[in-house]
Amino acid sequence: NTRYSPQYAAGGDKALIDNLKGGDDFRLGTYQGYEGVNVDAVVDLGKSTQIKKVSVEFIQDINAWVFLPEYVQLFVSYDGVDFYPAGKVMSNVPLDKEGPIVKEFTFNLSDTNSRYIKIIGKNIGKCPPGHKAAGSTSWIFADEITIE
Repeated sequence: NTRYSPQYAAGGDKALIDNLKGGDDFRLGTYQGYEGVNVDAVVDLGKSTQIKKVSVEFIQDINAWVFLPEYVQLFVSYDGVDFYPAGKVMSNVPLDKEGPIVKEFTFNLSDTNSRYIKIIGKNIGKCPPGHKAAGSTSWIFADEITIE
């Protein structure tokens, strides 16, 4: 739902589900970059499917104004219209921690059936006080969404 920056497209609209995991360098082209906005991604599984675990990776590299999300939320839906909350994971990485830092946000579900999965990664907004670009727009970089 959120458009990524064309500068950091990671191969296009399917990049978050292409089974290519980024490493510890967002510049290599496997991460999608979003400037100043939340990541809002929906995966359509094609039919109602039993889901046990969902995870998504993000990277932090504060020297490039790239921060982990404040938190990641998971929603599920049967029809792609009405989404229901299925979990929220807060980041536990300090905003001043030098990187690169790759973090996987994981949601363990107990026998959930759903066709649609929605991931929201909450952008911190502005670079925090004390950062060399304090007050400037921050970036958020997402990688692979994995559904088991």
